[in-house]
Amino acid sequence: MQVLGLRQCIQRSARRFFSAVRTPLEATPNIFRSQVVNEHAIPESTVEFADRLKLSVDEWKRQGIKGIWLKLLKSRAHLLGTALDHGFEMHHAQPEYVMLTSWLAENEKNRLPSYATASVGVGGFVLREDTDQILVIAEKVSFDSSLRWKMPGGQQDVGETLPAAAIREVWEETGIKTAFQSIIGFRHVHNFRHGMDDFYFLVRLTPLTFDINPCPNEIAAAQWIDRKDLLADNLVYPLQQAFFRMGLDRTCQEREWKQTKIRQLPPFGRQQNIYHPAGNDIDLFRGLELDSSRK
Repeated sequence: MQVLGLRQCIQRSARRFFSAVRTPLEATPNIFRSQVVNEHAIPESTVEFADRLKLSVDEWKRQGIKGIWLKLLKSRAHLLGTALDHGFEMHHAQPEYVMLTSWLAENEKNRLPSYATASVGVGGFVLREDTDQILVIAEKVSFDSSLRWKMPGGQQDVGETLPAAAIREVWEETGIKTAFQSIIGFRHVHNFRHGMDDFYFLVRLTPLTFDINPCPNEIAAAQWIDRKDLLADNLVYPLQQAFFRMGLDRTCQEREWKQTKIRQLPPFGRQQNIYHPAGNDIDLFRGLELDSSRK
């Protein structure tokens, strides 16, 4: 007779118990014939999770389900290896969870959407009409050792609109309060940070205050600089020079995009922010409920 260790006995007993009462994992189907597992109902036990995961996958295959989305919260991180052993692949990770997927339709190409393919940044073009001066910064960390002027700006935070991101970045870097005016344009580049695409939006802002208080951690210098000196200055990155010229060009200003907010609509169920050339909003967005809030 084979003598089993205590751990093996416990595991065998657990398997027998769960095989008697096992049920599929709790999940919700979506419109793309995929199952989205309820991350809050995933068992903590590795044995129970493995058993119910296999049962679920087998059942969903019989039902013709094509894909599975499995989110493991930080409290269930110890189940990651088990999910990988059952054919799941890591899709993306955030500080609080890991998302995994499994494509079940063996004779079809995997059509589960990949993780976000782009990051979004903003640059704030802030012009003082009374003095014809432009707000510029020089960062402490630069591509070379020289002092280079550029627009204040940075990465958009999750949940921010483009105007809100630009207003926040200008305030954090320079201490200048601003109001949104329009979108001047944007730049798109491939293979940026972590191999993702990057969009950089130029946002025209109206200054509401004028006394500069630069961020001591990030900014080496910040100032209002005369238009003629800025465009003639060789201490501006060439691409940034083009951005400044776009902001100053009257022809570009006539074509800039304004923001229209549309209240929550199906199928997304959230507010839509539309950026478009100025026009008759009532006619352009006929039949939609517009949101006049400034958030």
